[in-house]
Amino acid sequence: MYWNTTPKKPFSKANGARKGWFTLVEIMIVIVIIVLLTQLGNIGGLFRTRERNKVEEIAVKIVAAIDEEKVNALLGKTLDGKIVRKRLAELNFWAEQNTVSFTSEVNLAETDETTYDTESKITKSWFLAALEAELYDCSATPNPLEFKKIGLEFRNDTIKFITDDASTDTPHHIVLLLKHTNTAHEIHIDRRTGLTYERESPGKTNGSWEILCN
Repeated sequence: MYWNTTPKKPFSKANGARKGWFTLVEIMIVIVIIVLLTQLGNIGGLFRTRERNKVEEIAVKIVAAIDEEKVNALLGKTLDGKIVRKRLAELNFWAEQNTVSFTSEVNLAETDETTYDTESKITKSWFLAALEAELYDCSATPNPLEFKKIGLEFRNDTIKFITDDASTDTPHHIVLLLKHTNTAHEIHIDRRTGLTYERESPGKTNGSWEILCN
């Protein structure tokens, strides 16, 4: 006859509790997953807010660049004291994809009307993935324009629009619409009043972004 001399494993509350502990972790994981699923809508809202802020930031910087040129045109001099006849800025949203570029040059009084000072040329650009831009005539009912870039000539306190198509009369009030997936911002430039400002588009109508001209 043989006796089983292997000692029995003593009962431990810790061993019993361990099984319950693992079960509790699993329950907590399920709860976390449920919470994450319920918050997916909020996460989407955060992405849309970030997208809107990025487009707004670009619009504000473009308006600031235009306003700076207006002020410089009123001053009538360069930093080194040269007399400026006029300034020419250009908004180009066609040269590079998802990019709006801004260039500025000065025409000095000591040169002819068509010569611009290359040393004082300023170039800025703003890029955002999926960013698109369109130009609109906002004189009355918003109408899309075929221009992919537009020049802004500042002479004293006046603004003149310059396009590649000299046969087409340029409007007195244009809007550069910056579009992203779920948001859009308007940049308004009125050459009669000299007023420039930006604001968020009110939304889409029949799949197209709505523009306010008043």
